[in-house]
Amino acid sequence: MAADLRVYACDFKTYDEKVAENERVQVEPEDPRGAVFGSLGADGLHTPQLDLDVAHVYTPSSTEGHGHLTLTGLNLTWKEYKRLLKALRRAGVIQDGYYYYSMMRGQTFLRLPHVKKEVPNA
Repeated sequence: MAADLRVYACDFKTYDEKVAENERVQVEPEDPRGAVFGSLGADGLHTPQLDLDVAHVYTPSSTEGHGHLTLTGLNLTWKEYKRLLKALRRAGVIQDGYYYYSMMRGQTFLRLPHVKKEVPNA
């Protein structure tokens, strides 16, 4: 969990329950009352957090701090997948080049974990 995320001692009984700002009690991450952490940071920006409801596999890539996420429990048409890729590109989650090459190829590709990306000579 990132250090700048806010941890709250509140209990959301259902997903549609809203808790007023003045009812939230912010606590330190180590506090045993900490039940949830929010996406909204002190700077007013959100750190995306996803409660994935499909089977998935995360594999670190050869680039430090980066990785590959495969949603193994989800099958999309190419039209649906293009919309998802476009949203991820707009949000800066995937690079423009990856998006454009995927559109050109009609699918996405990931290197196997043991295959390193070749870096052209500078």
